[in-house]
Amino acid sequence: MSSGNPTYQSVDGVLPARDGKTSHTYPNGKDDATYTIPDGGMTIGDGAFWGCVYLTSVTIPDSVTKIGVMAFGDCKGLKSIEIPGGVTNIESSTFMYCGNLTSATIPSSVTNIQGGAFDKCEVLTIRTPAKSFAENAQKNDIDYVNSD
Repeated sequence: MSSGNPTYQSVDGVLPARDGKTSHTYPNGKDDATYTIPDGGMTIGDGAFWGCVYLTSVTIPDSVTKIGVMAFGDCKGLKSIEIPGGVTNIESSTFMYCGNLTSATIPSSVTNIQGGAFDKCEVLTIRTPAKSFAENAQKNDIDYVNSD
């Protein structure tokens, strides 16, 4: 990629927007097991981590307020995820086909989980504060644990 590209930059092979506020593309062939999204980013773009089968852990900073559709779809190696407190909505298919995802910690700030957000996550347990919206996960046959 040209260093003068006005929209994107390359940081260790990852393509965030030049303004640093959106994580656009994490290469699905990158074989790192862990990745920390740089602090200051506000949005994880649609499909940003799609098919990144080597990732087992992604650290999302508190600055993130939006996680896009299918952002982590088909990340078969992903084992756990912690959603930061600024996120209010989990988009459709966000974690679809993450078959090894065993734990998702969802804060009380999340007031909407769209259809299929955790589709095909057969071994998932959701951890969330009592009386939060995410308790509705039980209605979708996802194990729920009170994190209080």
